[in-house]
Amino acid sequence: TDYQGKKLSLNTLEFRQGKMLQTSQKFKAYNSVEESFDDYANLLKTSPRYEAVVKSGQDVKRFAQALQESGYATDPRYSQKIMSIINSPKFNDIMKELIN
Repeated sequence: TDYQGKKLSLNTLEFRQGKMLQTSQKFKAYNSVEESFDDYANLLKTSPRYEAVVKSGQDVKRFAQALQESGYATDPRYSQKIMSIINSPKFNDIMKELIN
């Protein structure tokens, strides 16, 4: 579907034919972090393209790999970067604070 709401143009890095390029892309603009997460979750749940992502269940590594395989991001190391963040001490500290 073509989104007709607020948009924000940002510089981003995209990979095309194995080469990294800086480009400007339009992204949806949200009123809150919660609204953006709700939209992200809805996209994953309702788009057949992301069926394997949803089916990954609690397996975080498989989730990241499925996102990459589905074409969610153009970076060929996308899933590795996600896992690097998740396995970082800083991320674990933040998660501990959120749980407590």
